[in-house]
Amino acid sequence: MTARLLGIGVASPDSKLDLEQYLAMARQLSASGSRPEAMEALTRRTEITERGCRIVNGAGESLLYQYDPTGKGPGTAERLAHYTQWATELGVAASGEALERAGVSAASITHVVTASCTGFEAPGFDQGLINGLGLRPTVRRT
Repeated sequence: MTARLLGIGVASPDSKLDLEQYLAMARQLSASGSRPEAMEALTRRTEITERGCRIVNGAGESLLYQYDPTGKGPGTAERLAHYTQWATELGVAASGEALERAGVSAASITHVVTASCTGFEAPGFDQGLINGLGLRPTVRRT
């Protein structure tokens, strides 16, 4: 079998953080005992000046992760529920665009490969892609 890449789709959150907004949020969310100066130096070295961020609104205000000095905030289950919903929405949008650009039907897809550095869920958001795009239930997932 030969693997071929026929189309690429891109989707990103509507809300954006500029570098300084991102660093301010990262400082607020850093664990005690962490080295925020090291994180800031590494972040600046990426030269990324704007980041898409689903957890903030257009004004850069947090929708989910309010800084809480008591250390209490949304638990893992709540954060992962949001992650699964948002990752699936973005994944379906990007994948739908890729299918359209490739000029192929969802039924012709045999494999789905997903990767995320943000969250985890089992089954993964790849299951949401299968359902959202109308892929065959027998599609191979990696």
